[in-house]
Amino acid sequence: MSLIKNALPIIFVFFSITKLYAQPTTWDSATPYSIGDLVVSGESTYIATADSTNQTPPNTTYWTDLNVAAAALGVPEETVPTLDTTTILDSLSALESPDGNTTSVSSGGKLINLSSRGFVGSGEERFIGGFRVHGGDCKVIVRGFGPSRNNSDNLDDPYLTWKTNPTSLYGTDGVISTVDGKESPRLSGQDSSTQSLIDALVDRETADIQIASSWNNDKSKGYTAFLTPSTGSAGIGRIGINDISDGSGGQLINISTRCYIGSSAEQYLFAGFQIRDGNATVVIQGFGPSRNASDALANPVIELIRQSSSFHSTRETIAMNDDYDSAFSGLSESGVQVSYPKPSIPGNFANLVHKEACVVITLEPGNYVARVFGNGGGSGIGRVGVNLVHE
Repeated sequence: MSLIKNALPIIFVFFSITKLYAQPTTWDSATPYSIGDLVVSGESTYIATADSTNQTPPNTTYWTDLNVAAAALGVPEETVPTLDTTTILDSLSALESPDGNTTSVSSGGKLINLSSRGFVGSGEERFIGGFRVHGGDCKVIVRGFGPSRNNSDNLDDPYLTWKTNPTSLYGTDGVISTVDGKESPRLSGQDSSTQSLIDALVDRETADIQIASSWNNDKSKGYTAFLTPSTGSAGIGRIGINDISDGSGGQLINISTRCYIGSSAEQYLFAGFQIRDGNATVVIQGFGPSRNASDALANPVIELIRQSSSFHSTRETIAMNDDYDSAFSGLSESGVQVSYPKPSIPGNFANLVHKEACVVITLEPGNYVARVFGNGGGSGIGRVGVNLVHE
């Protein structure tokens, strides 16, 4: 059993919620930290799992990364679109690259650590995540989650397929890799930060690492990763896409996730993302009718949520849209009144049809979730695109 699984019961049984959510201090090697103390080292926050330690994070004998701890609890890392696990949880052209249009890269903030959660089935109900990088090659890890959510409706055993420019979702063309579990040789020999992402996976969960090539407006450089059940039943699963490069090459610029969206909150589609290094303007699109198939989601709604604290204990709805050509005024899922003007959509994203949704907004650095569901409890195959654009 991993250190994380051993340490978590100690953390949550012997330490108060007040201490767990205390403001972390900046790492100081001269300070002998006690178990339960929080420190910030580099870009991560760690919790001490041993007394009187001044060992430097991320030494896993003494420290646990809070993102890893969250994943081990079934709460995906801070990019994960799980809002409350107890109460809420194709067109082929749409998958050649996430949105099939030109994307301008922001010179300010970055879009990092993309993560989408939803229902994972077989055939048309497989869970599909398309993404691009821009500005050069980028080392990327893609992970497939299911059992770590620790709910009865989990995906039992995710199977990951990674493609580029597929002409068919069901053939072998464009396949870069297929992975069942953590047996990929590309997962070995990674640095401690990447290893922590791998260690967050439990048995039967899967991952692979590849070098993604720069898109540069070439659809052949778009990527598609999708999950299907390897064994066991269909259920709620998640794709996580993380930039693990040294920052000198390209960067992730968007994700487009397609899946079956059910009428209950547990089967909504969630797309989580982080903004870092400055403000960034994003276009978030909710697709359904443009798929032009009988099983399409007829009327998607987008709810954009800001996560304001660790483990998503504080969050707020900051924008909603039902129809891209209209303003929105109504209640969020939690009953909060939300007003959002008619979005001003950049011309290169004007590819929505009647009843599809859009949010265009400039965001401060932070953690966000775009949730897509059917108006009036509708269900069907839908898609969400989160795109970085010029401010």
